[in-house]
Amino acid sequence: MGARITSVQAKEIIAQRGVLSLQVTVTADDGSVGISTPESGVSTGTFEAKFLLDGGDRYKGLGVLKAAEAVNTEIQPALLGMDVTAQEAIDGTMTELDGTPDKRRLGANSIVGVSLAALKCAAASSGLPVYRYIGGVGARTLPIPIYGIGTGGRYRDPGTSRWFKPSYEFCAYGAGGYRNAVEWSWRCAQETRRLLKERYPTKYNPAYRNTGLAGVIDHDRELLEMMTESIVNCGYEGQVGLYFDCAADCYYEEDIDKYVGLFCPGEKTRDEVIEELLGFVHAYPLVSLEDPLHEDDFEGHTLATQELGIEIVGDDLFT
Repeated sequence: MGARITSVQAKEIIAQRGVLSLQVTVTADDGSVGISTPESGVSTGTFEAKFLLDGGDRYKGLGVLKAAEAVNTEIQPALLGMDVTAQEAIDGTMTELDGTPDKRRLGANSIVGVSLAALKCAAASSGLPVYRYIGGVGARTLPIPIYGIGTGGRYRDPGTSRWFKPSYEFCAYGAGGYRNAVEWSWRCAQETRRLLKERYPTKYNPAYRNTGLAGVIDHDRELLEMMTESIVNCGYEGQVGLYFDCAADCYYEEDIDKYVGLFCPGEKTRDEVIEELLGFVHAYPLVSLEDPLHEDDFEGHTLATQELGIEIVGDDLFT
């Protein structure tokens, strides 16, 4: 029997990417506290659970006061007194309370935010770090971190989400531990920025920590080349690879069944996208890529997996 939930509270904040988000705090009767800040990705699939946003003029409709109210007035009363370690019961209670298949009534941001905060509160109550609370007291393995360098060029009107994708990351799979993996990736990112400044002295502005290369490069291949060179220059060849999120759905135009402005100017068919990615796999140390095609193209994802021979993450595909 674990500690009992005594409070579930949410408020609106501006989170790390400058977007409006909930901050959810769950407190237990032994004084343990868990806090979460649920955020959605830039590229979200049609079938993903829905965030509850305010709409209207305030913050261009992106406020989350309605979601905060849902937590404070509906979810909190339903969870008070529950065992904070009973994660399945907590999640099931919220899902039943919401009553919709995509969480749109209470909001996925409300439900996920409370679920994560409850998990952290339970871990604190148990005196364990979250990874050991989830994986067991003997847990020793953490996922390999991916370290973002930024986004590629922009080759057409960005619409609502194309400014932020594809995004490119380092993956230090040979570092032997989380701490080293972060440092190695950081060194590669610093070297990439040095190369960008050296090769595009009049176009590249290194003032920002993340790199957006709109108007700097003519093809995202140029960034992949510099990232690969950075790995070699830092002495991590064969130990650090590249990962990127294509977010191809952002570039797919259904009326012409083509991808417009993905990686470079112009239109591409599905086969041409796969051919481009195959060239990347052969030329650069790619270990994984995400959402290479639009979310309903199951056949295309099968072909991509067979042709590319690396890990394909179907984020938008499987949600």
